[in-house]
Amino acid sequence: MFEINKELASKTYTNEWIEFAAWYRSLALETAQNPDAILKFSDHKYVQKRIEIETFCSAVKRAQMLEALSYGDPGVLLSAPGSSLSGVLLNEIGSPQQKEYFFNYIKDNACRSFFAVTEPEKGSDAANMAASLNADMQLSGEKMLFGNGAVAPIGTVLFKQGSGMLGMCAAMITPELLSSGSIKRVVLPTYGLRGAQISYMHFENTPIDESLLLGQHLSPVERGMMSMLKTFHRYRPGVSALAIGQAQAMVDYVRLNCNSVSVNLLNKYDHQLAIVREQNLSAAAQVDIEPLKGAVVSLIKAKATSICEEISQGILSSLQGGQLLEHPWLMKSAADMYGYEYMEGTTHIHHLNVDSGLKRNEFAL
Repeated sequence: MFEINKELASKTYTNEWIEFAAWYRSLALETAQNPDAILKFSDHKYVQKRIEIETFCSAVKRAQMLEALSYGDPGVLLSAPGSSLSGVLLNEIGSPQQKEYFFNYIKDNACRSFFAVTEPEKGSDAANMAASLNADMQLSGEKMLFGNGAVAPIGTVLFKQGSGMLGMCAAMITPELLSSGSIKRVVLPTYGLRGAQISYMHFENTPIDESLLLGQHLSPVERGMMSMLKTFHRYRPGVSALAIGQAQAMVDYVRLNCNSVSVNLLNKYDHQLAIVREQNLSAAAQVDIEPLKGAVVSLIKAKATSICEEISQGILSSLQGGQLLEHPWLMKSAADMYGYEYMEGTTHIHHLNVDSGLKRNEFAL
């Protein structure tokens, strides 16, 4: 069985999260087959709780929540209703009216949201995006490899509205726009983390009303690259937390269910996870204070991804013969673990951020 052992979980997580995570775990295999399964529970207390907490939480609180819920199951977490990265961006540069509309829509409809940045030809290089808004306020371009883009009824999109760094802009995409016929979107096939429903989206002369442009009450610098950096920095500890939570779940599961894996090896993994967990929460606390300083966050994201992949590989190599086939949740988790490298920047991007941070003296004691 793949249910959470609550006594073992309590060594790492507080009672605030264990029952919540256990509910996620109960939906894990169903969600892997049908990512929409959780929508049957839109009125469930845990769906509403996540939406409520995520709306205005700090990077530390978000990391704590996402780690514990990923311990339950990351696929369920990523398929569940919530404001996600778009909520962070709205909190950063949205007007009071835009925030009210967005967060009330998420709450009232218990729905997912999307954050469309990555492009087929440009990747996540936000400074050189091809998607653009013309003089007639029509948006054209492509976005891909972002969660829930083909299924969420609301979200945000980044694009250029002029040349140079000051031309970067963002807009809210409403249900009305998504049903206008000018936006095409599709879920891309994936093997791991299927609950995220990684998507492709194409905008063709999509009319963007000025009321949907984010940050118009701010300077071009504040609503452009600066806001993007703050958004990414605030959310990245959450991605590290996803990897840490799932790796801890795999270690705890194997400790209880797979005698072929060395106890000494599992103790080593527990120690590694305890260290990177503490470092991740410390990085989150730092970015809560100074959101433009993201070098430490990048360092920990790269480290967490690497350690968690190492743990997954070590567990799999310790299993005997076809033993993995006896544990479908563990098999699914092993596939999921390789998705975090591509969430919120790959390792080489984070190494570049760390190098820049060293030059800016961000690691000074």
